[in-house]
Amino acid sequence: RGLAACDRCVALEGLSGYRARLESMRSALPPPPPKKASTKSSARPPQKLDNAVVDLSEERPRKVAVTTTDVRSAGGAPLRQSDWNKKDTWEERDVTAWAVERFAELLKEATTRVGPDLHVRFWDLRRVKGDAQVVVFQRKVKFLFDFSCAELEWVAEDEEGSALFKGKATLRDCASGCGADDLELTTTFSPKTEPHEAVRAFLKKDACRAVAAVASQFEAEFVALTGDGVGLAVQFPKSKRVLTPEAEADERRVAAEEYERQVGQQRLKSDLQRRNPNLKV
Repeated sequence: RGLAACDRCVALEGLSGYRARLESMRSALPPPPPKKASTKSSARPPQKLDNAVVDLSEERPRKVAVTTTDVRSAGGAPLRQSDWNKKDTWEERDVTAWAVERFAELLKEATTRVGPDLHVRFWDLRRVKGDAQVVVFQRKVKFLFDFSCAELEWVAEDEEGSALFKGKATLRDCASGCGADDLELTTTFSPKTEPHEAVRAFLKKDACRAVAAVASQFEAEFVALTGDGVGLAVQFPKSKRVLTPEAEADERRVAAEEYERQVGQQRLKSDLQRRNPNLKV
């Protein structure tokens, strides 16, 4: 295209010999060097593996989510202070997610007989407020947990394990070293039958003792964690059972919006009835 345009300009000025001269100069130039093949690697860059361990038993390693069993069965030496901590300052490792999930597992395993053909089992743990930490200070390691409030879901079963009825309870002050007298368990369950009365009596009198036994078992496992176990517990995936401050703020916002909606509906009904007393709303 450039040569054609140049040719037109040259032809207009009567200098037709310039094109032949330009082409001869171009042919005299050395050929351009060949393009080098790209040596850039097509391999993917290394990626951070969050909340996972790598399974090396396969040809292609894959990410595997850390489980409560991985944490408890990890071997190695006991936890000690980090190499950077030369002045024996405070170190803290958050293991809340693992602690809540393991505590929930132990609760589900516990079953209490409350009648000739009646058992009560805690089948889920929800909305846990609190945390669990492993603290290293002045070369001493402490395993601490404090579940200030949690929602327990229980189920009453017969001898064959069939569910008869269920309900909820609120557990408070479940922390390191707690006993039955330190715990508080409340429920709004209203008994209507004799089995209901037996479960109600258990929730009021003996449930704290059953939960304290589970807390003691959990604490024994907690303090037995090795350094590698604590490291895996830190990487444990987030638990949906933990009630975070953000989730709590969202719940308060939704509750406030629902309250405003109900107040608005009541005001509307009152206004309609004031204007027309015979109107049924």
